[in-house]
Amino acid sequence: MVISDILSHLIELTANVSNAFTAVLFRLDGEGLTLVAREHLSLSKSFRAGVRVRVGDGPIGQVAATGKPMVIDHFNPRTTPLEIYDTDENLKSLLVVPVEHDRLEGVLLVASKEAYSFSTKLQKIVSSFADQMAWHLKQEQGLPGEKGGVWPSVHKMNVFSRLIAEAADREAIAERLVHTPPSVLRCDAIAVIWFDERGEVGRVQGQRGFVQELSGMEVIPGKGLAGSCAKKKSSILTRLMGRQEAVVFSEKEKPEAFQSLAAVPIMHGDKVLGVLVCGSKRPDGLSNPDLEKLSLLASTAAASLADKAAAEERGEKLDPVTGLPNRRFLIEHEKSIAEKIRAARGPAFFLSVRVTNLKRVRMTFGEDTTRALLRQMASGFSKVMPSPKYLFQAGEDGFLIILLNRERAEVLALETKLSNLFETKPIFVHGNAIRIKAEWGIAAFGEDGQNLLELANLALARQKEALLPSY
Repeated sequence: MVISDILSHLIELTANVSNAFTAVLFRLDGEGLTLVAREHLSLSKSFRAGVRVRVGDGPIGQVAATGKPMVIDHFNPRTTPLEIYDTDENLKSLLVVPVEHDRLEGVLLVASKEAYSFSTKLQKIVSSFADQMAWHLKQEQGLPGEKGGVWPSVHKMNVFSRLIAEAADREAIAERLVHTPPSVLRCDAIAVIWFDERGEVGRVQGQRGFVQELSGMEVIPGKGLAGSCAKKKSSILTRLMGRQEAVVFSEKEKPEAFQSLAAVPIMHGDKVLGVLVCGSKRPDGLSNPDLEKLSLLASTAAASLADKAAAEERGEKLDPVTGLPNRRFLIEHEKSIAEKIRAARGPAFFLSVRVTNLKRVRMTFGEDTTRALLRQMASGFSKVMPSPKYLFQAGEDGFLIILLNRERAEVLALETKLSNLFETKPIFVHGNAIRIKAEWGIAAFGEDGQNLLELANLALARQKEALLPSY
């Protein structure tokens, strides 16, 4: 029996034992950034065969990133995106387990329409099937290096470093660092701290794997692991013995169950921009080679920020992808644009739009297609939006449009029309049909204020999902 038949048989056994509506085995791709559906058995006609999930996204990607199984007894597609079906299948519960053999090979998902369907005993049975799948996936792949060429981990590190370098700003860089794939670095927790311009106070920008809420927690140079790393401007690797506890960020934090910790500074020249912190629950979970990997990722993040800062200093005011005016343009021309709005003597509205599934588009179709999509959207907005108007690039996944001499009802109707258009018709890019999901926000000049930057931020803040970088 060939391996594909064995995996198919194991998926069938998993589905039968768990009475699953869908059972699917995802395999980690060669770059370690994406999970691809390898084998599946589903009663749904809308299951997306060959679906791809980015490591860190949704329950499937989170299990790949953390290596920990996940049980969801009350599944809600609105709060927990799954995206393996083209329609809502009214699922009730999920079981997601890592598929590991020495290292992560993939993820096994079992979806059910029955609530509370995954007992402890059933979870152990499904996990045993996952172990068998991992072994066969490992045999199918063969040992690394047998085919010659570059050692796989080096290639994966280069791919991920490029992904960090392409992030638009500090927030995007932090998000990508937080979701470092296990093929690049295995750890139980990771956090990114950014420091202010003076380097006096740092704040946790993003994290995964820590039990407590760290968002916005202050880090002071010289205090705790992260603060000591920032003050000394050097990497730190420490192992905890027995019940020993370490202060990682602040004395206000709660103890975490880590037995090895690592911290590396994110520096440009002699200036500390931030700190990258990792934790493992095993004493040998982090080593000097891991510290070197973290240092490389930190260097990439610092270089990316330095390039963006240099572009700001050079006065570059156009987005390199779409060619649209960016944040700097709006800052420098705020007064002249405000004067033109007042001279028009009519209502003016700030309309913001954010492509909420741009990460998935990038994961599925690649960076070149994603860039082409943004350029096509910019061109489309330029043609569709009625004049007079101003069109700006807002972050890496959004746009800001200032519409002059338009009533609120007209702007709302235009938003509804475009929103419905995105939902019903795909955009064709390089022969690919791409469906756009977007969130919108509106602010009125005069009614909500007259400061352009404040109005731009208000329009962004009124979007239904996560906010764009501030203007």
